[in-house]
Amino acid sequence: LPPPPAAALPTRYDAAWPLTKLPLRATPHALTVLHGGKALCLSLSSTEKCEDDPDAPPAEPPAADGVAGVAAAPRWREKYEVRLLDGASWKTLDSAALEEDEWIMGTCAAQLKDEAFPSGKIFVNVLAVGTAYQEGEDTGSRGRVLLYSANEPEAETAEGGDANGDANGGGGDAAAPPAAAANGGANGAGERKLKLVCEFSARGGVLAIAAMQSMVVACVGPRIMMLQFREGPKAEDGGSGSNTAQLVEVGFLMVGFMISSISTLNHYAMVADAYDGVFFIVWKHIKKAFVILGKAPAAAVDASAGALACSLLLEQPTLHLVVADEHARLRVFAFNKSATESKGGSILLPRATFHAGCPISKLLPLHMPRAFAGATGVRGGALRCALLFGAVDGTVGFVSPLDEGLFRRASFLGTRIGRPWRSPANHWLIWET
Repeated sequence: LPPPPAAALPTRYDAAWPLTKLPLRATPHALTVLHGGKALCLSLSSTEKCEDDPDAPPAEPPAADGVAGVAAAPRWREKYEVRLLDGASWKTLDSAALEEDEWIMGTCAAQLKDEAFPSGKIFVNVLAVGTAYQEGEDTGSRGRVLLYSANEPEAETAEGGDANGDANGGGGDAAAPPAAAANGGANGAGERKLKLVCEFSARGGVLAIAAMQSMVVACVGPRIMMLQFREGPKAEDGGSGSNTAQLVEVGFLMVGFMISSISTLNHYAMVADAYDGVFFIVWKHIKKAFVILGKAPAAAVDASAGALACSLLLEQPTLHLVVADEHARLRVFAFNKSATESKGGSILLPRATFHAGCPISKLLPLHMPRAFAGATGVRGGALRCALLFGAVDGTVGFVSPLDEGLFRRASFLGTRIGRPWRSPANHWLIWET
């Protein structure tokens, strides 16, 4: 194996898998990869002691028998931050602390496009963060959508000048910053920094966030909002030159009661509600509106089970809708307009159910190598995907849809292998498409 990153501990080989760790001294909640793995963004929280409230009542005075009064118990709060790491060395490059009592609920990487620019100006790999304030039940709920860029310093300074100025002898007035030259090494690339591009305030906690069609989808309670990026004029265009970018709400849809997770694929989205089942929606770009294509009612999912995570799994030519509930089950649905029981596609059809042994909190689709021509039961060149899941007890596993030939073969091998590898629920997680 290659050597571990410079900032990480030595790789351990006394576990089931080679293990490389990086001490954080904080609780990690999410990891987002930016710039093709050159930068890593971590969502962390740490516990800190609250300051004494001057308006709080004093401690009880000592009793008559000399017994000391009961002192007020100290209060603690969670302090959240976004930390930027180098993708190669895992070195901490920068961090951005959130406001007091502001929690991170979700993150995603997005490419935002401002349609006001005919050339299609794009902020590549912007980090979108959805937050919610935890201020008690006496205060109205609120949250924010934060957009951070993690570009190198040279990428920002080179926009106004000639990129080939130094090589051609012209435009050489703008010299590289001393810090960039010191940190960049041989190639002169400086360290990346987190920069707050813009923010959007919402009347409620942003419980889920995703990217769709060069825009950001934010879920606040039962409301799905489509946010489009707008960049303000720069100083050379007559603007103030300050950060005037903003997110504008261009469409919304009210579904369910409280959205817990969202997964997007092109202009389609799957929405899981904590109390009202699963929704399959599509974004109409011309009309600037969401349209509900199908729904799995709470009775079909299980009215007593709240959805914790959902994901769209594409296996050509079939699209699977996977949802994980709090009863430690993975449920697979399909959208089919031609099926009689779907009533024109308005009802999502259940296809499979697995018990994973522990509630699943995160689903991540992974692209697998394309099938080669002549494989048993697989079309040559077909796109294949697997679904990686993480459970609340630390279990990591994956599921993958199989064609009929591979399904029968895997079932046969499961009865013949002496010591098969088992899933957390002690059975094979396979289903037939």
